Amino acid sequence: MKQLRVAIVGTGMGKNHIRTFQAHQRASVVAVCLTSQSRADASAKEFGVARGYGDYERMLDDDRIDAVCITAHPGAHAELSAAVLRSGRHVMCTKPLGVDLDEARDLLDLASSSGLVHAIDQNNRFVPVTRFAKSLIDAGTIGTPLFASSSMFLSPAQYFSNPEASPNKNSWFSSHERGGGFLFADAAHQFDRLLWYFGAVRSVTGSTRTAMPEVTADDGTVYDCDAVDSYVGLFEFENGMTVTSTFAPAGWPGNERRLEIHGDEGSILIAGPRWDRDIKLATKNDTEYREIEVPDEFQPSELPEGLSPGLFMLVDRFVDAVLDGSPMSPTFEDGFRTQELIEAVSRASATGMRQVLPLGPDAN
Repeated sequence: MKQLRVAIVGTGMGKNHIRTFQAHQRASVVAVCLTSQSRADASAKEFGVARGYGDYERMLDDDRIDAVCITAHPGAHAELSAAVLRSGRHVMCTKPLGVDLDEARDLLDLASSSGLVHAIDQNNRFVPVTRFAKSLIDAGTIGTPLFASSSMFLSPAQYFSNPEASPNKNSWFSSHERGGGFLFADAAHQFDRLLWYFGAVRSVTGSTRTAMPEVTADDGTVYDCDAVDSYVGLFEFENGMTVTSTFAPAGWPGNERRLEIHGDEGSILIAGPRWDRDIKLATKNDTEYREIEVPDEFQPSELPEGLSPGLFMLVDRFVDAVLDGSPMSPTFEDGFRTQELIEAVSRASATGMRQVLPLGPDAN
């Protein structure tokens, strides 16, 4: 059986990507790359990977690599992805594509002309409950969608205290300039799901701020933050829908996502701590929401224990796209579309003006 030989750049969140690629029957992780050789060697040993590299240029000289998965900090995404594509290799990159829209646009142009497979890790669209909800919308179960509200809150202190995170993460996550903050971290997932469900956006208004400029982690470390930790986006879709998307920091160790979609014949609610599994439906004859089960057909077949179904299905699609020529989705084009919405919310907040899409490179 032919194997896709993958290198992973970054092993904070990248630990999940290593485990997922290793669990795939048609993929193998052959190298890891970090910012120092000693850390790369230690990570390679930890995960049973043959080779570790302390810089990505040496890694790209290795002709035993077919594809690269980039999980480094956002400020490095565009540079690393471009280098991988120019080396003639397929690439998967965690969101966002870059720290601004110009970086994302340039990278999309390069990827589109490369003839190579490019994938953005916006894997929430593969979460079973997300796919099931889309099937209900497409089948007309709630009639014509009219309005949707997508939201999330969590504790920044809890987030900064994650023992599984890279030791370098908090230094860049607190920095706006380096692509940190919850606008980049959360909005890409919320916005991608909305675009996947409802199509193109016509215009955007919104607001962003840093509500908690100091965050104290569980170990007492205080982080000065200028990255966005709160946002509100109001989207007018081409189909006439109005949709809101919000993120709020919480002062207690909570974490909840919520998506509510109202149509002219019913409503769908995905909410609660089990946001990846719990879904409720109400149609014309109901007086309240009722819980419904996600059918088995929306679950990934033979999901290895302990792995994220969304990430596993994304990796599976990437492997099939490279080895079999199957269609890839989501691609860097999808990543650009979500980044355009992120940029539109930021510009609307800065100017107080409604932003009409598509945004130009020099739009105000």
